[in-house]
Amino acid sequence: MASKKYTLTICFPTYNRAAKLLPNIKKYLAYEEDRLSFTVQDNCSTDGSYEQFLSVHDERLTVRQNLSNIGALPNAKCALANNPNSEYVMFSIDKDMFDMPCLSKFIDYLEKEKPACGCLDVYGNPNEHVDTFSAGKEAVIHTGYLNKHPTGFFWRCDLLYAEMAKPYFKALPEKFDFWFDVVMAHVAAMHSTVWVYIPAILHGPRQPGFKPTKTITYNESNYFFGCTKRLETFEIYVKDLLSLNLPEQDRQAIALSMARATMGNVTTGLRRIYTSGREVYHYNLTWRIIPWHEMFCNAYKVFRIYLRLLKGFDSNRVAKGIYIWFRNIAAITKLCLKQLIHKPQNIPYHVD
Repeated sequence: MASKKYTLTICFPTYNRAAKLLPNIKKYLAYEEDRLSFTVQDNCSTDGSYEQFLSVHDERLTVRQNLSNIGALPNAKCALANNPNSEYVMFSIDKDMFDMPCLSKFIDYLEKEKPACGCLDVYGNPNEHVDTFSAGKEAVIHTGYLNKHPTGFFWRCDLLYAEMAKPYFKALPEKFDFWFDVVMAHVAAMHSTVWVYIPAILHGPRQPGFKPTKTITYNESNYFFGCTKRLETFEIYVKDLLSLNLPEQDRQAIALSMARATMGNVTTGLRRIYTSGREVYHYNLTWRIIPWHEMFCNAYKVFRIYLRLLKGFDSNRVAKGIYIWFRNIAAITKLCLKQLIHKPQNIPYHVD
C-alpha cells in the first residue's frame, strides 16, 4: 500500500469566518512544513468564504463546501471525514490558531511514536511532555467522556474512520455536542492514548485582543454547559460506557469518575459560569447566582441517573457514589458560605 502523503491534516469546519480563518491559513502555508495539510469544510457561508478559500492555490489546502447548511456539528464530522492522503487528522475550531514551529515538533512526535489517538493540549502548557495511558480503564478515564473543548483531538485516520462507520456512532443524536469524546472512549478501550503537552495551539479566547461575540441563541435547556444538557450528556456517556468491551469492575470505576466530574459541572462549576461576565456574554445567558438548594438538587439528579443506569453495582460502588455526592454537597456548602461574605457582583462584560 502506498504511504500517506501527509503525516497530519488539520480540519477546520467553518461558517462566515473567512476574515479570521483565511489569514491564518495563508500564514500556515507560508511556513515550510510539507508533512502538514489543511482541510476547510465550508457550511454554505453567505460571506463569500468558499470563493476566498478557493483563491488560495496550494496542494496542501483542501476546500470543500456542503450542498446546504447542515448545522455546525454535522459539519464538524464532514471536516474530519474523507482525508485519504493523511496518516492522522486533527480537529480545530476555526477561531483557534497554531504556532507552526511547535506544530512541527508535534509532527515529529507523531512520526516517531505512532500513537493511536489523543489530544494536543489546547492551553499552551510550556512544560513540554507526553502523558501516556494504557488501553482500557486508564485511557478511557483520562481521554474519553471528558466534555472537552474539541480543538486538539487527533486520531490515526484508519482508526477514526472505522469508528465512524460503526452502529454506535451512527446512533448518537445528530446534534450531540460531545461525540468526539465518545469516539475517543471507544478507541481508548482498545488502544493506549496520549495527552501531548507541546504549546502548538493558540486557544482563541486566550489570545491578546480576542473579542468574544455572542454565540447563537441559547437558553438554559439547550446550553451545552447547562444542567439539563450536562445530565443528558452524562446519561449518553454511561449508556455508551456499558457497551464497551471492558471488565465490569473497570466500567464501574469509569462511571464513578464520570459521576464525580458531572456533579462538579452541574453545581460549583455551573455557578462559576453563570457569575462569569465573559461566559454570560458569549453564550447569551442571564447572569445569576445559582442558590445552594438548586445545586443540591442538581447533584441529586446525577446520583439518581448513576443508580438507575448501573443497577448491577455492588454495595461498595453504591457507597462510593453516596460518598462523592455528600463530598460534593460539602463543596457546594463551602462555596455558598464563602460567597455570603464575598458575593459575586454582576459586572457587565463590555467588548471595546
